[in-house]
Amino acid sequence: MESRRRGVLDRRGIVLLVTLVATMLGWIAFRRWEARRVSPAHEATALARRPFESLPAGAVVVAEFDLAALRSHPVTRDWLREPRMVEGLGNIGVLCGADPLDRVERLAVAIPSANDAGFGLVASGAPQPEAARCAEQVIERRGGTPARDVREGFTLVRDSRAPDGAMLAVGPRGLLLLAEPSYLTEIMHVVASPSSGGDARHAALRAAVGPGAVVVSVALTSELRATLNDELTKQHIASSPFTTLDGGAAALALGERLGFRALLAFGDADSATAARELIRAQLQSQGTTPLARLVGYASMLERVEVSTRGSAVELEADLAVEEFLGALRRLVTLQRLASQPAPSGPSSAVSPAPSAAPDAPRVPAN
Repeated sequence: MESRRRGVLDRRGIVLLVTLVATMLGWIAFRRWEARRVSPAHEATALARRPFESLPAGAVVVAEFDLAALRSHPVTRDWLREPRMVEGLGNIGVLCGADPLDRVERLAVAIPSANDAGFGLVASGAPQPEAARCAEQVIERRGGTPARDVREGFTLVRDSRAPDGAMLAVGPRGLLLLAEPSYLTEIMHVVASPSSGGDARHAALRAAVGPGAVVVSVALTSELRATLNDELTKQHIASSPFTTLDGGAAALALGERLGFRALLAFGDADSATAARELIRAQLQSQGTTPLARLVGYASMLERVEVSTRGSAVELEADLAVEEFLGALRRLVTLQRLASQPAPSGPSSAVSPAPSAAPDAPRVPAN
């Protein structure tokens, strides 16, 4: 009888022990989850957002790039294939074995209104945990001392010798953040939040111009509007409709044809109407310049449609890819010729006579 009671007590003790261990493990797991402050649900929500939506409100300029689309389009793919060079260090791909930017699919950059924050960057794409080591190598090659930290599920890399300098945060599933410490904290707070981030003013401007491989929006603060008005006054055009400019946006859509759309938001409809006429006159004037006709973009300027909708001016153009590329090639060629140094020395004043007649121009055979 005594042994049976011991058996019952042993089983009860085991049940009690298991319950206590499970409770303790559950509490530890909860505390770890609480310390991270990023639940799986919140993490999935953050990763499903576009990079623009992970930026804090209050930015002056926001630009978002669909790098996957830009890499595949004939207008932009050659530019992105060029190796990215870091000043003083050379090719980042050679330095790190691979360029982290090559695995980024979407990228958003913001310039906040705060004077103490330079910029903020949010990138998403394929996972790349090696990005942290790449940042450390860049810091070391620049003479700094790299330091790592872990915060809210991100691996942070910074230069301990420059506490106010930009920091890189490498997150799950290819999420990269880059900003100065105070602004990086704001970005991480938005990323950890279950609600959508971004700025309502920028979101409205972006919605007005529509989607694109490149979308840029500008929302002027009261201080910037005052600076703009001061500049217009100095140029004796204080009556310009641009004194009421609130912001604007532009989008470039890539496809079989190039679609460009821009919008300028003014304080009232009268200012928008006056600005529309000024823009039309400027486009017409630029289209008649020798450079426009030589390069070939005069006809493209003629096809830019300028209209008003309420207190906004809208610009829209639809261009053939080959037409745009042809004008771009001619413009690049002219810039290269203009950048070549002029010949110097006495020999440049008088050119020697050619020893033989120049070759006659070749006429293609029929």
